[in-house]
Amino acid sequence: MTSPSRPPQGLDEARIAEILGRVDARQQPPEEAMDAARESVRTVWREEIEARRSGRRWRGWAAAAGVILTMGVAFVVTQMAGPATGSIELVQTDNRVQFHAGGSAQWRDVSGPQSLEPGDRLRTGPGGFALIEFPRGVSVRVDNTSEFELLADDRLYLDAGAVYVDAAGPGSMQIATEHGTARDIGTRFEVRLVDEGWQVSVRDGAVVLRDGDRGEARALAGERLTVAGGELRRDSVGPADASWRWTHSALRPMEIEGRMLSSYLTWWSRESGVEVVYAKPIDSSIAAQTRLHGDLGGLSLEAGFDAVIAGTGFRVLDRDMQRVIVTN
Repeated sequence: MTSPSRPPQGLDEARIAEILGRVDARQQPPEEAMDAARESVRTVWREEIEARRSGRRWRGWAAAAGVILTMGVAFVVTQMAGPATGSIELVQTDNRVQFHAGGSAQWRDVSGPQSLEPGDRLRTGPGGFALIEFPRGVSVRVDNTSEFELLADDRLYLDAGAVYVDAAGPGSMQIATEHGTARDIGTRFEVRLVDEGWQVSVRDGAVVLRDGDRGEARALAGERLTVAGGELRRDSVGPADASWRWTHSALRPMEIEGRMLSSYLTWWSRESGVEVVYAKPIDSSIAAQTRLHGDLGGLSLEAGFDAVIAGTGFRVLDRDMQRVIVTN
């Protein structure tokens, strides 16, 4: 994922020209639109400077990036590399994340990429989210007001809050709590501590739970198991359910430069849980041949989708909570 979203230093006329200078000739917008975009960049830059001086939390740059992307222009921010083979890497998403090295008695703020080892602890404050990338294609997203200890490169102990496991590769992850453990069987799932118990929600695949009071149970895709007060409850939870949305805050944006629109839409559908449907067969073919240019930067999942769709000439015909229909 990207480092905390911030504009490049020293934004002057030359930098503005660089940001706005990579428009495909066949998509070149009118000069009035380019002037408006330049002014938007200047305005947001001024707002960012004022926010830094006053200490306010600043959110304007993502909006400016959205304007630029809608025009099909590249907006560049620094991307963090993935973890080295066998390493465990923390990617901080904002400044409300703290790290506690094994054997240390002091918490410290995380200010950038951080390698983790067994015995280390991590916690997030209100509004804080984090992403940890493990070997063998496993990642863990950490919700706000959460805390855990890293036990091994495939196990952690959750003390508070919630974590979301994405085992897209050959690896797996076990989440332990005071109530029991949950291990995936090739899946994406969430483990959350709740009053008097815990719950496991499965987005796809399956998870095996071993609860100290209830014994072993299995949760399949679309199921949520809650064990509290000695009782087990099984509920349904769809892939686009609102309860998954916090995971977008700890998401590594897709690097779209040079990728095909169809590839982006497949990724977006997986992350949002919303099915993407092409209105006509030819739309699917066009999407597979439409190459993207730019960077999603600090845009949210939804804002990124809107910008990419607008910038490629596609449009949304219909949309609800479960699916979106697009056409060219």
